[in-house]
Amino acid sequence: MPTRKSLFDAILSGCIPVLFHPLTGRYMYEWHWSISEWNISAIHYDSFLENQDLINQRVDFIQKLIDLYKNEPEKISKMQENLKNYAFKLQYGLIQKDKNGKKIVRKEFDSNKQEIMDAYSIAITNVLKIHAGLMSHDRVAHYVECMQIIKGRDKLQTADNCNVTNSIKDIYYPPSLVSPYFHSS
Repeated sequence: MPTRKSLFDAILSGCIPVLFHPLTGRYMYEWHWSISEWNISAIHYDSFLENQDLINQRVDFIQKLIDLYKNEPEKISKMQENLKNYAFKLQYGLIQKDKNGKKIVRKEFDSNKQEIMDAYSIAITNVLKIHAGLMSHDRVAHYVECMQIIKGRDKLQTADNCNVTNSIKDIYYPPSLVSPYFHSS
């Protein structure tokens, strides 16, 4: 997959990600960030034409980012605020000591005082629900299939080559490991 650890390191450091492929984040981590959260927290240059411009050096994307920073500071500020609000869902909770010296997992809360689950809690909760038969792999958004890059052909794997399947049904359901210890009530 095109995603790299450095993407998450950058986001957790407060950097606005600049993405050149739709599978880098937007369609891959739906449990942690919705597609709309990716869209308002990252800059996307992932269309076929933008990829062609990048490869053929017709557009200076660094200059585009500089211009965005200079000309739309309110948009940059909003994206940074979005990162601040959503980043915790991409990291593991931090262990810290309470006033009595007992180790606890740091918790984060949104503006409504609701606890925000960290990346581990989100993943393990959903995996346990799936394997207990309480939830399926079904996505909130439609599945997206992207064409593969084929050697010797001019096709790029960009957002233009990704197609919505019009289905949220998981092709791998039912889960293979349904636990007899969990029952839906």
